[in-house]
Amino acid sequence: MRNISTISDVVAWRLCIGCGACYALCDKDAVTLKNFESIGIRPVFNEKCIDCDKCLAVCPGYRLDENAEEENPDSLNYSNDIGPYLEIWEGYAADEKIRHLGSSGGVVTALKKV
Repeated sequence: MRNISTISDVVAWRLCIGCGACYALCDKDAVTLKNFESIGIRPVFNEKCIDCDKCLAVCPGYRLDENAEEENPDSLNYSNDIGPYLEIWEGYAADEKIRHLGSSGGVVTALKKV
């Protein structure tokens, strides 16, 4: 079982999906996002990060658990790469400007405009 108590632990365990929620939530300017070519966008923490657990409340990687498949096999699918999930969807904004400016293809922005 993993012992995850900070957002840094989520990144260290390679459970971060690069969503940027920790960056958006941090009011101390302690988090920046960096695009690592081999793994994608990940948070980088500076000296202002005091390992508070505020970002864990919104972090999807925090809830991943290597034993989730055994604990609840009927309601969730499970992948060793991403953990438990209900469904996986892929999409992007049809508007090229939104698609190229959005962090993940502009999906949320495009849905909000509808």
